[in-house]
Amino acid sequence: MKKITFVIPSRNNLEFLKLAYESIRNLSIKHEVLVLDDASTDGTSEWIKELNDPDLITYVNEGPERIGIVGMFD
Repeated sequence: MKKITFVIPSRNNLEFLKLAYESIRNLSIKHEVLVLDDASTDGTSEWIKELNDPDLITYVNEGPERIGIVGMFD
């Protein structure tokens, strides 16, 4: 299997983002993960910083307005 990039849009759903990230990391190949954080206020940015994962890329909308379906594909 070739290395691929998983794209995960996120807006205040840290619980489910953690589950998705863990599931991807349990695969036999360390794939790249791109998280699109759309102005979350639930600790998503802090959690991502704690991971220190070079294969985790993030785009953060600092807000306060969300970009939503057009800008973040949420």
